[in-house]
Formats: sequence, C-alpha cells, structure tokens
Amino acid sequence: MGYLRQKSILLAATVAFVAVMAGCGGGNAGNGSELKGQQEQSSGSVAPAKESVTITMEVGQALKEVAPHAFSQANIDEFEKQTNVKVKVIIDPDNQVKNVLQTKLSTSETPDIVVFNKVSGENELNTANYMLDLSGEPWVRRLTNPDALKAPDGNIYGFVMQSPLDAQAIVYNKAIFQELGLSVPTSYDEFLAVCEKIKQAGIAPIFAPFKDRWTFQIWTAGPFGYVATKEKPSLWADINAGTTKFSEVPEFEEILTKGLQLVERGYISPSALSDDYNMAPDAFMKKKAAMMIMGDWFVSDMKVKDPSIELGLFPVPAFNGKDLMISQSQITGMLHIPKAAKYPEEAKMFLDFLSQKEQMDRAQSDQPFMPSVNDASAPSLTPLQQEIYDTYIKTNKAVVEMNAFMKVDLTELWKYYQDMIAGGKTPKQVLEAWDEKFAELMSAANQPGF
Repeated sequence: MGYLRQKSILLAATVAFVAVMAGCGGGNAGNGSELKGQQEQSSGSVAPAKESVTITMEVGQALKEVAPHAFSQANIDEFEKQTNVKVKVIIDPDNQVKNVLQTKLSTSETPDIVVFNKVSGENELNTANYMLDLSGEPWVRRLTNPDALKAPDGNIYGFVMQSPLDAQAIVYNKAIFQELGLSVPTSYDEFLAVCEKIKQAGIAPIFAPFKDRWTFQIWTAGPFGYVATKEKPSLWADINAGTTKFSEVPEFEEILTKGLQLVERGYISPSALSDDYNMAPDAFMKKKAAMMIMGDWFVSDMKVKDPSIELGLFPVPAFNGKDLMISQSQITGMLHIPKAAKYPEEAKMFLDFLSQKEQMDRAQSDQPFMPSVNDASAPSLTPLQQEIYDTYIKTNKAVVEMNAFMKVDLTELWKYYQDMIAGGKTPKQVLEAWDEKFAELMSAANQPGF
C-alpha cells in the first residue's frame, strides 16, 4: 500500500497548510474541495502534519453487528497508522438512529461517514440530496456488480464491502428433474411444460406453504424487481411519490396472473392455504413435491435435515423472452459520505482503503463474507452459495426485492394475495385494493404525495 502512504503524506501536509491559512482568516480549514485542490498541487515532499485529523463514522447498534466488516478494528488501526487520520465510530441506539441522522443531515452537522442500508438510506435519508455522488471513485471500476450499488437516478452514493449471497427463487429437487429428464426452465412456457411433466409422473409440481402469509410474494419478488430495475428504473420512486399506482403497471397484473395460473392448472395443491413452511421438509424428503417458491435458506435447512437431498434453485420464470433474475434483500451496511462532511477527502480515502484486497482479506479473518470487489480473496462457500455467486451475482442477474423499497408494511398486500389464491379476488382487484390501502398507509405515515 505504498501509494496510500504517499497519498496520506500529501493529505496530511495539505491539512497543515489549510490550518495555517485558517489562522490567517480562512474559515473552511476542513473543506473537502479546498483540500482536494491543495492536494493535487502538492509535490509529495512535505512531512505529515503534527496534529492528526479525525473522521467520524456513525451507525446504529444492530447494523454494526449485522455488517461488521467496515468496523474491523485491525483495518482501522492500519488506516490510522498509514495515514495519520483517526477514525471515531459513533454508535446510535436502534430506535433513535434514523431520527438522529435525519436531524444531522438537515442541519449540516453531519458525521464524515454515515453507515446505513442502501435502499433504506435512499428512502429515509434522501441520499441523492444529502450524500456525495461517488460514481467516479477508483473502487467503482473494481466492483463485481456495480448496478447493485446504483440509486434510482443511476449514481452510486456509497461503498459496501460485502456482496449479498441470498436468493429468492424456485427451489427444486435435482434428483426428480434428472429422473424425469427435465432441464431448468428459462421461460414461463418452459416452466409450465416442466410442471405438467412432473404432474403426470404423480408428483406435486410445486409445494406451496401459502398459509404463511409472506410466502406467495416470493413469486413476485424477482419479476417485479426486473420490471423496476431493467424496464422502468423510476418505478419505485414514482409509486412512493404517489404518481404511479400498482394497478397502472400492466406487468404486475401479468405476473400475478401467471402465478394464479399455477393454482388453476393444478400445479399447486388446493391445500396450499392450509400448508405451511414447517410441512415442506417432509414433502421434499418423501418426494411428494419437486419444487417450491422459496429462498436459499430452505436449501440450507434441508441440508441439516437430510444431507442426501440435492436441491438447487433457479429464478422465478414469470416471463417469456426476458432475462430471468433472482431477487435479494437490500444491501446492508453501505458507507455514505454526506455533502456536509467536515473531512470528505479523508472519508473517501478511508473508503478506498477498505476496498483494497489487503483490507478485504483482513476483515474476513473476523467473519467471512463475499467481497464486493473482484480482486479480493473469496471465502470458502457452500456449493449453493458458489452457484448463486457465479451464476447470478457475477453476471448481474440479481435484483433487489420490492419490499426493500416500500415505506409501509406490506402485510395487507400479502392478505390480498391469499384472497386471490382462494378465488376471492382477481389479480387486477388485488392491485386495486392494495392501491387504496397503500395510499391510506402512506397518508398515515405523512408521506408526501398522499
């Protein structure tokens, strides 16, 4: 990391220069743009400043535990050693962190780095307005999946050390597929053909634990995410602003209709609304069912219950002629730099430092994770995790689930899905009912536009 030492020497010297200028009447000794200009003119031959700079990094207690990589004490110690820039971590109570950060951002009394979940930050902290656009930073070119870090406006407002490895998709029994000569479907029509062949073999094509209210929405997660990510990039923002309704998105109705067709054709059992998640292991161990609309966690659960079962997964095939993508939960622990940060250049230095292979590898010694950059060492993954990473994350075939973008609870929508499966609502009526309930919830939450 010789380049970092040189950069820190230049930076420290500039801090000293600016401090002197401040003593002569300058009022912005810590101004990032001034610092950057001075840094670019420095010859690199000056000594570090006698007094170090301290940058602050603020986070909620739970998020620090969930995404500990950015807080590796060994990395912080090494950064301070190399740069003469100190790092102070501020931890807020979970029930206060959002309000605390919102107040600090609105009053420009901000920390130098804000650690917050990506989509939650876009919705609750207005990152596009309050945070620096980091799209031009050097680490961006080394990201494995840069699209995953982009905000709805296409800019990147933060850095994250880890790539998510979860997947919501169709889980399937590989042995059944092999016995029946089936290939993984890549379209809705192929999926129907696979379901029909499994049904003819006397096996339930899809085990559906729809008694658990949250389960059917996994059918919508990837396809809805595809529409919002690849076809209508402003969709979630428009819905949250009240300028677009769910029922005005024809693709949503199409996706729900195709999910309902699985019930109508007998590919999902009529007992689906009585079946729950806890019944799924028995269905798979006894080969009563070949597939389930679920997530990677079920595969992990089954490995414990019956290691002999080989399960795989593939994206929800709700389209014909379009790319199929898994859905994932939102990116956690994103490091943002507020526009009002006192030391933005030092904060950028810290992010660049964390992005390097040495720091990625060092943080993994505390807790393994999949690095977000392509030149860091990968941890030892399970076969399923490796499949998810190689097939979907590295190839940019993963989207963030709708839930992450919503500002209100979705339980009522999930109830409407159950009504649809029971025959009480059409897909169109589900979306219209949710539009009405969504507006009511958004109004109660004092969201603009409602």
